[in-house]
Amino acid sequence: PGDPATKQWLEVAGELACHSSVMRLKLLGELNSEPFLWLTTMHI
Repeated sequence: PGDPATKQWLEVAGELACHSSVMRLKLLGELNSEPFLWLTTMHI
């Protein structure tokens, strides 16, 4: 956390992980609303 480079990498990785999770949730939500809601609450 003290290293600026490490912090920046974690922020970028976090954004990518969040983005892919959102896209995955959107796809699941289109298929079935129940898993969508369940996964949404699990990720928060």
